[in-house]
Amino acid sequence: MLADDDPDKWVLKEHTEVKHRILRKYLVPWTRILSSGNPRIHYFDGFAGRGYYEDGEPGSPLLAMDVADEHADLFDEFLCTFIEKNSQNYSDLVEAVEQRERTVSDKVKVYHHNEAFADVARDLMDSLEGEIVPSFFFIDPFGYKGVPFELISEILNLRDQGVEVFLTFMVRDIRRFLTDEGHENSISEIMGTDAWKEIRDQPNIENKEEEILKLYEQQLKQAADMEYVWPFEMKMPERRETVYYLIHSTNHFMGFKIMKDVMFVEGAEDQFAYLGPEHYGYDSGQQKIFEHTDNGDRRIHELADYLFEELEDRRLTFWDVMKETYTETKLIEKHYRKAVKLLAEQHRAEIHNFPDRPKGSTNGVQPDDEVEFVNPNAGLTDWT
Repeated sequence: MLADDDPDKWVLKEHTEVKHRILRKYLVPWTRILSSGNPRIHYFDGFAGRGYYEDGEPGSPLLAMDVADEHADLFDEFLCTFIEKNSQNYSDLVEAVEQRERTVSDKVKVYHHNEAFADVARDLMDSLEGEIVPSFFFIDPFGYKGVPFELISEILNLRDQGVEVFLTFMVRDIRRFLTDEGHENSISEIMGTDAWKEIRDQPNIENKEEEILKLYEQQLKQAADMEYVWPFEMKMPERRETVYYLIHSTNHFMGFKIMKDVMFVEGAEDQFAYLGPEHYGYDSGQQKIFEHTDNGDRRIHELADYLFEELEDRRLTFWDVMKETYTETKLIEKHYRKAVKLLAEQHRAEIHNFPDRPKGSTNGVQPDDEVEFVNPNAGLTDWT
C-alpha cells in the first residue's frame, strides 16, 4: 500500500476531479445562502492532504479558500480548518496555504493541524459548542479507518441545524475485509454497529457493497438522527467496481436539495454515479424508482403519477411538493416542474400562481406557487 505522501497518490484522477467539482458547486451556494444570515461560517477539511496535485491542480483546501475569496463581500469571516496527519503532506500543505493566503481576502482565516482527524476533531467541537457558526465538514480519507461513526454522529449533532458532513465512504475496502477477523473492530468502529456481520454471513447477497451502504445510511438517519442522507457512487473505470461513495448528510432541506441537484448534473445518465472516462449508463442490477430510461418522457410521466398518488386531494406550495418527496425520487426540480405541468394538462392538478410572493410567478411553477392535486373523476356518478 502506498504511503499517503507517495507522489503516485497525488496524481489527479478523473473521479477526484468529479469529487472536487461536486464540492465546489455545493460550496458556492452554501456560502451565499449561509452568509446572508451569518457573519461567520466554518469549513473543515479532515484529511486535507498536501493542498495540490502533481500537475499543480489545487486540492480541496485551496479550492475552499478560492470559493471563500470569490464571495468575501458576503461575510465577515470564512474560517478554514485543515487537518493533516502525514508530516510531509502537512509541510507541503502549510506552504501551499500560506502562498494562497497572500492572494485571497483577509476575511479568509486559516488554521491547520498536524494531527489525526479523530484526535483533533473533539477538541475542535468543544471550541464550537455554544457558537452559532454554520459548519461544513469535508472528510475524505484515503482508506476507511480513522473516521469512527461515533465521531461523525457527534459532529452532526453539534446543533439541530447548521452542521453538514460530506464524507468519502470507502465501501470497497470494507467489503474486502468483511471476513478478516483482524479488521472486525475497525469495521464496527466505522459502521457504529456490529450489524454489518449479518451482511458478511449471508452468502446469497450478490452486492455486498450496496448492503453496506444501506446499513451506513440507516445509521446516519437513525443513530445520528439525520433527516437527509444522499450518496454518490464512484466506480473504478477499468472493472466497473465501486470504490467509494460520497455521502452528504444534513438536517436542512435546502442543503440536501442543492447537493442532490449538483450530484444529478455530475452523475452519468441520472444515476448519481461516476462510471469512468466514458461515463455511460450501466445495469445497476437493482432498479430504483425513476431511474433513467431510454424514453425521456417516461420519467416525467412516472414522476407525475407518483406525485399524484402521494399528494392527491392536497394543496401545497411547489416547494413543499419537493420537500415531501425529494428523498424518494432520482429526479430534480426541472423534472418536478414538468411533471406538475403534465398533471395540469391532464386535469389532475391545478397550478395557483402567486406573483406577489417572493418566489412566486405570474405564469409558471415556482417554489411559492401552489399545486392542488385533484382527482378529475371525483364527484362523477356512475349511472350504469
